[in-house]
Amino acid sequence: MNDRGDITLGGKTVRLSAVPAIDVELEIAKLPPYPAGDEARLAVWRAKKITSTAKETREYLARLFSATCHLCDQPIDMTLPVEHPGAPQIDHLTPKSAGGSYTWGNVALAHRTCNSSKNDLRAGAREPAIYRQKLADALFIHESSAAVALRRARDAQEALDESKRTLRLGDRPTGRARLRMTDLEWEDYRPEVEREIAEAGPAAAAAWARYAEARARWCYPKARSRKID
Repeated sequence: MNDRGDITLGGKTVRLSAVPAIDVELEIAKLPPYPAGDEARLAVWRAKKITSTAKETREYLARLFSATCHLCDQPIDMTLPVEHPGAPQIDHLTPKSAGGSYTWGNVALAHRTCNSSKNDLRAGAREPAIYRQKLADALFIHESSAAVALRRARDAQEALDESKRTLRLGDRPTGRARLRMTDLEWEDYRPEVEREIAEAGPAAAAAWARYAEARARWCYPKARSRKID
C-alpha cells in the first residue's frame, strides 16, 4: 500500500480512500465514552448493550478505531453507499447465530466485502492479506461494472448538457437576464463555456463508450429453458 492509499494485489491496483472528516451528529447519551487504558471500565464498556442506530454505531466505531477494517487492516471510506464493496459495515465478532450479543465488545468495523467474505473462507481464515485480496477483486469488478460505467456516463452527459444549456441561454437577451449577466459579462464568459463544451463532449462520448464496453463484457447470454418430461 502506498501513501495515496492504493493497493496492488494480483496485478490489480485499486484505491482505498482515507476516511474523511465525520460530520454526523451523534447522540452522545447513547454512545458511552471509551475508557482507554482502564481495564475495569473497559470490561463494563464492552458489556454495554448498543442502543444507537446503525449509522451512529458505525461513525462511533470509526472515531474510536480510525475507520480501519479489523479484518484487512485497510482504511474505510465512510461516505460510500451501502451497495459499494468497500462500504462500512458492523461486523459481529461472535455471530448472533452462535450466541453473540449486540454489545460494544462484540462489534467492529469492516468493509462490506470483508464482512461477507468471513462466511466464504474455510478453516476460519483470518489473515488480513486474504481479505485484502478479496476486497481488491471486488473493487476491481465493481469499478469495471456496467452500473458504475452508466452512472459516470450520465454524469458526463449531464455536465455537457448543462454547458450547452448555458450557451443557449447566454445567446438570448432573455436568457442572459435569467443568468443575471450583462451583454459585456456574457461576451467575456462565452469563450469559457465554449471551452467547457469542447472538453465535455469527448469526455461524454468516451464515458458512453466505456459503458457500452462494460455492458458487453458483463452481459451473458440468457439461459435457454428446457422442458422437463
